[in-house]
Amino acid sequence: MPEEIEFLIKVVFIAIGIGGIIYSFYSALMTRAALSWIPVSGSITSHGIDETRDSDGDYMYEAKVEYIYEYRGRKYSGKRIAFGFGSWNIKWFVQGAYIEVVSRAPYITVYVNPKSPKISCALSGIRSFHLANIIFFTVWNIIVYKALTSGLI
Repeated sequence: MPEEIEFLIKVVFIAIGIGGIIYSFYSALMTRAALSWIPVSGSITSHGIDETRDSDGDYMYEAKVEYIYEYRGRKYSGKRIAFGFGSWNIKWFVQGAYIEVVSRAPYITVYVNPKSPKISCALSGIRSFHLANIIFFTVWNIIVYKALTSGLI
């Protein structure tokens, strides 16, 4: 394989690992910061779990919750369940957070960033999916490091 392609492959694996771990820690820090945001009452306007299959036939699950809330006399809408929460191929990760949010539907608690009220989330605090992201990308980076230092890639 040409050296340029080998170099590009190494850069891609390193970028995925570094980007993933940065995103994972950012999400965990933001969801932890949301604990100190202003809790307000909100109403769910729509919700559901989408189930799709990827090109390999594996299932992917994505919880969707849309809500409205009022902060300091202004109405806002939001879709964020939690920072770092997205589609997963692990159904119980998605269902757990989804059920926690919609269990009191149509009413929910919305955590509003007082510095920027358009930024909100329905769950605050570190959850299992945050830890799973951190663990996954930590393991990814260890494997890539071992592969690079041993000459496997």
